[in-house]
Amino acid sequence: MASNETWRPVVNALAHTVQFQKTLDEDYAAHVAQSLIVRPLVEHTAEQQYAALARAAETGTDLTQLVADAHTEADFRTFMSAVVAQMDALRPWPEPPFERVPLERWEDFPSPEVIGRVKRLPMKVQTALQVSLRKLQDTEQLCVTLRLKSGALVALVAQWWPDSHDSAVITQAGQHDPDRILRELRDITRFSEDKIIKTSS
Repeated sequence: MASNETWRPVVNALAHTVQFQKTLDEDYAAHVAQSLIVRPLVEHTAEQQYAALARAAETGTDLTQLVADAHTEADFRTFMSAVVAQMDALRPWPEPPFERVPLERWEDFPSPEVIGRVKRLPMKVQTALQVSLRKLQDTEQLCVTLRLKSGALVALVAQWWPDSHDSAVITQAGQHDPDRILRELRDITRFSEDKIIKTSS
């Protein structure tokens, strides 16, 4: 990726999203625009994604190099411009329930405090959050770090416990009310109280 193509990860993610979609029409553009606002494709805010797509639309660079067999460059550009227009039409955007933050923020948890346990398989957690869990360096554990609406920085780490696929809910020690964080996560994932439980270890 060229140094000035900071928009490329967003465009690539969008291209992958639509590669199996037969028709890139206005209705689908509206659906994608809504999804980008509520659940960003990559580790960007909705506003950052919007800006990236708008910048990409102004370039003469090939945008479909990774999925060239799925849609023509012209069709994809037309669709992407429609998504940008639909995102504009949806303003003001609702505040998202969380912001996905880079996995490097795991370094902000030097003394992690485990406040809860998600008794669901990692795949179910990913589906509920509509985000991908990524492998922590030098481990088999999968992790996503989130900034919740309350301001709490939270990590969900799958396979935290031996012989279990459950995910630990981890916070910065003493920073926020554990009960409130777990309630937020239940509201976001729609998991029941017996699937996200409070724990002290």
